[in-house]
Amino acid sequence: MKRALQRFVLGIGDRLGFLAQAQSGRSLYRLCVAAILSVILPAPARCQLALPEFFGFYAADHGRTVALFEGKGSADTTRITQDLYSIPRKAPQSYTVPVVSSSARFLLFYQNSGEMIKAMTFHRLPLVRNVIETPDPATAATFTGRPPVGPRVIGNPNKPLLARIPELEARILTKPVPNQLQMVELVPNATLEPGLYVFDYSPSPNQGWHAVISIRSSDQEKQYCLDLMLPGGYGGLFESANSELNDAVPALGSYRYKACDGSTASNTSVPPTVNPSGGSASGGGTGGESDLTSAWDNALSLGQSAAIGLCRARGGFIVRNCEQGTLSLGLREVSFSLSNGQKLFAVPPSQVQIKKDSILVGVFLIDVGGKAARFQYSPPGVDCPDRMEAFAACPPKGVAQQVAVADYVAQVIRKLAAGSFGAAPQQ
Repeated sequence: MKRALQRFVLGIGDRLGFLAQAQSGRSLYRLCVAAILSVILPAPARCQLALPEFFGFYAADHGRTVALFEGKGSADTTRITQDLYSIPRKAPQSYTVPVVSSSARFLLFYQNSGEMIKAMTFHRLPLVRNVIETPDPATAATFTGRPPVGPRVIGNPNKPLLARIPELEARILTKPVPNQLQMVELVPNATLEPGLYVFDYSPSPNQGWHAVISIRSSDQEKQYCLDLMLPGGYGGLFESANSELNDAVPALGSYRYKACDGSTASNTSVPPTVNPSGGSASGGGTGGESDLTSAWDNALSLGQSAAIGLCRARGGFIVRNCEQGTLSLGLREVSFSLSNGQKLFAVPPSQVQIKKDSILVGVFLIDVGGKAARFQYSPPGVDCPDRMEAFAACPPKGVAQQVAVADYVAQVIRKLAAGSFGAAPQQ
């Protein structure tokens, strides 16, 4: 059949060629034959694109139609379960993500596809390491009368972030699909790197839809790591509810995030801890905590008490600055005395319970006989001009020392209570 069609076409070409030779020679003959063949025979490229049957948004990948939003795709589509950090929810959200190759082609099939593409964007998703809450000056001035404290880490998701940033925008070009008046093909302007991507259709704020996909290839995935900056306080709640932060896939300005140091996505926000045996601090440390704890360990090993300067919250409804005192850790007794000499408690180590404060970093609770009080280490040589409730709000160097000492006190009290630190001197 194919050969008969070719002979028919060539026969027409011969007749046209006979007329053409009298005017312009054989070049026109070849042109006429090529034009007829292009009209009658289908283009090979058109046969390779799998076209969907129902309205929706699709990826055409190796002869399959993968439904990305609505529609009906091939039954053999590969999908994975992926947790993405959602800014409006302030928590991870589980997604079922279709997997396609880097050579996939994207098809938008709706009655108004030509208008819809004007409100569509395409971005690769970054990795969010830390969520940092920035201070709210208005809240601090209104409710506490004190200047706001600095930013604080409120979460370490280490997960892909469902958001759009300019650095990861993948520009898309569009072109019509031949003989499909309601179908538009979306073509990325560059080769897609492996990773998670989001198509976002936002005709107006809080309207539209989005589709997350996973691009797989033989290349190694390179993640863009960032720390997310969110507003805090009552002003932050209002801003989050009435800004782009309330969008399902918010477009973040540069002031909303900062790139992680280096190319890795490891969590570097964990404060250093101190080895109670006197070894070096883990996580980098500041260099001074190790010497300090070594001196306390030496005192305990000689049967003496380790004296640690702490500041104790006064309690009550009125917020007042904490009061200075000394925590003494001994093999037989744990006590705390104020700077005026008043001893608030003195009990065996087994009667002391200690745990970290659930809100303030570097603050811990000591419970003696059902009565608990909050304490904070006062780092020597560190200027802490601001306040955070009853306690000092120190710069990162001071906070690192406070966390290290809090961990040390907790470890030593547990060892003293278990009798595993050392034997009491003979009387």
